[in-house]
Amino acid sequence: MKALRIKLARHFRAHWLFYVLVVTGIFIDLGSKWLAFRSVPHRIVYVEDPFKIGYVKNTKAFESMFQKEYGSGLHPVALVPGEWPVRVVDVRPPRRVVIRKFFTVQLSFNPGAMFGMLPNVAFLIVFTVVAVGVIIWILSRLSGGERVYQIGLSLIGAGAVANLWDRMFHHAVRDFLDFSVEFWTGLADWLIKVRGTPAGAHWPTFNPADVFIVAGVVLILAKQFLTRKVETETPKES
Repeated sequence: MKALRIKLARHFRAHWLFYVLVVTGIFIDLGSKWLAFRSVPHRIVYVEDPFKIGYVKNTKAFESMFQKEYGSGLHPVALVPGEWPVRVVDVRPPRRVVIRKFFTVQLSFNPGAMFGMLPNVAFLIVFTVVAVGVIIWILSRLSGGERVYQIGLSLIGAGAVANLWDRMFHHAVRDFLDFSVEFWTGLADWLIKVRGTPAGAHWPTFNPADVFIVAGVVLILAKQFLTRKVETETPKES
């Protein structure tokens, strides 16, 4: 037991920056979500009995049946087949314009991964737990002086844990950052045409945790690239 305590103490001394940044990132993400969902007026309704309006796997068909039963003013925004109750908000997504035609706080529940990909909550929870375990394992193999890798891993870990919290306690990830290029009419029209949707000028709604994960991955890849470049350019001693 004493040997384990000594080993853990050495680990935390060598990697304190990682744990400080993970905790800070989680507080930033969850705190900003709490603030956004508290400050922007919205309404949440729970449907306890999906069979009352007919259970279908097709999201659009379900939404149509839902609106016939509960009115056109509502629509399901976190529909995950097999997971009930269904969470819904007003049909016009609750939003607050911060910078006109560029940045809006728009509340949404995302049952998938970043930007709405892979909408399977159970799979994503298991995947996240495994990913965090892998991060801790990689961290244990790093020396205390490898700060860049520690920072990159901490950003990924903070984002993963924060979104895991949402999936476990809200059944979907809370997103609220909405950016668009509507201020640039030509580009906006082109994106709408290419993507085939009026929302084409908007980047999919996301949250700070998504930013942390992407930034962490980019930082680690950049470090790897620069390290290999230096090793390649350094002449070998004969």
